[in-house]
Amino acid sequence: MYSSLKLLGLVGLAVVLFGTGYAVRTAQPVKENSQQKDLDAYCNATLNDDYLSKLSVEDRKETSQSAFFSPTLHTCVHVEVLPSPNKPEAMNYVVSDLTHDFTAPAKWHADERPLHLVRADYGSFHHIYVEGYWKSVSSDPGQQPVATANRVKLDCDYDSTVRSAESNNCIEYQGYADPFSIQVDHQTYHIASWNPDEIIATDVERGLSGSTTTTLLIHPNANEIEVVDRTNMDTKQPKLLDGMAGKSFGDHYELKGGMYLWDTQGTFFQCDQEGTVTDMRLDVVRKYHGDVVNVPASEWNAGSKSDRKFTQRECESAMEKKLQEMK
Repeated sequence: MYSSLKLLGLVGLAVVLFGTGYAVRTAQPVKENSQQKDLDAYCNATLNDDYLSKLSVEDRKETSQSAFFSPTLHTCVHVEVLPSPNKPEAMNYVVSDLTHDFTAPAKWHADERPLHLVRADYGSFHHIYVEGYWKSVSSDPGQQPVATANRVKLDCDYDSTVRSAESNNCIEYQGYADPFSIQVDHQTYHIASWNPDEIIATDVERGLSGSTTTTLLIHPNANEIEVVDRTNMDTKQPKLLDGMAGKSFGDHYELKGGMYLWDTQGTFFQCDQEGTVTDMRLDVVRKYHGDVVNVPASEWNAGSKSDRKFTQRECESAMEKKLQEMK
């Protein structure tokens, strides 16, 4: 298998060979062809290691798989063809970014949906349950969450006839992705007041050099939930934190509906019986630095469903046109 170091050298060489003009290409055709073969070999080795080796023998028989290096896009392109002459409805032609050197690799993206609170009221007992993710209200980089991707479940129970410390709480369960792992945590808020328009719950945590008060604000009728953190540093601090003595700072987040998804858009082209459903506008995707997951498809996708059934020959012709655009 080729090393990533060799890929870096090959890609750099490809930029020199394919990006310096007609004179170079015509002056050294043998060397250019040799480097393109090396790059294609790397792409096919990557295809085998990352994809084909994980397929069963039967699955590999049904499809035609190949890869090549695109000097235009500077990435490895994966071509997958399922002709399926006996089952036209299963026909599928796909061209995608194998190494994601043009399109962005998969990462966490927020899939925002309307926030939905589940409410239940039985006499003096009240319950609220909601799921979503925290998003910073401030655009200040210093007030962004440590982990962008998070998942929250909030469960609140309140009974006006009960006054024990163990009851009338909101419990927040949170999962989040940090740079090295996935973590889980929970926090308990003590409900200070509950009415149909606003619920206020707080939690106070004491640290070694200060205390943090977290206030949870729920507005059931407006379907809005927010949390405000306020940390007050002690006036006496160790030398390491001497500059923080007596200072106060806070964060403000709102709960959004939906969830974070590990996603990317790396398909250049797709054609099936419904037509050319994906035809990536390469110039548009380049403008967004390869990340169009949250960009409306109408902006970057020139493909669309056909008003009739596409044939195998039509898909082959459309795919070949797209491949020429990349070579």
